[in-house]
Amino acid sequence: MRLLFTCVALLLTASVSAKTTHHRTPAPVDYVYIVNTGSFDIPGYRVYLGSNGKLSAAYLPRTGRHGSRRTGSLAPLVTRRIFADLKQAYPINALPQGVGLDTNLSGTAPEVRIYLLYHSRQSPDLRTVTSAAGKALYQDVKQAIQAVRMPVPNAP
Repeated sequence: MRLLFTCVALLLTASVSAKTTHHRTPAPVDYVYIVNTGSFDIPGYRVYLGSNGKLSAAYLPRTGRHGSRRTGSLAPLVTRRIFADLKQAYPINALPQGVGLDTNLSGTAPEVRIYLLYHSRQSPDLRTVTSAAGKALYQDVKQAIQAVRMPVPNAP
């Protein structure tokens, strides 16, 4: 009888072990933050883009548009291109910058700026970068902004 219980226990243990599946750990998600500073008459916003293609956008608190959160996703090819361009342009805080507009035409308020926050570094205004890598990055950023239906500011 004891032998029978031992055999049954061994068979059950073997069948449970065979059914155990090993789950793959998902790759960590990398993020880049796209910031539009806004100005006195144009609302600012922040777009979060994950390396998994997920997008989330929200107006900055000072704009008075609380609760205006938008979500979306980018095609995997576009997402990979954006993060490849980020790596090409890294460190983004060292992107060469041309002359931009510091004030609006009346000279009273700062002009809208578009910049990135990535791995604790902040890019200059992407609308005024002069390198090929920076320009490619700005084109990518415009696609991400459009994917969440936020307004894309014009270049200075």
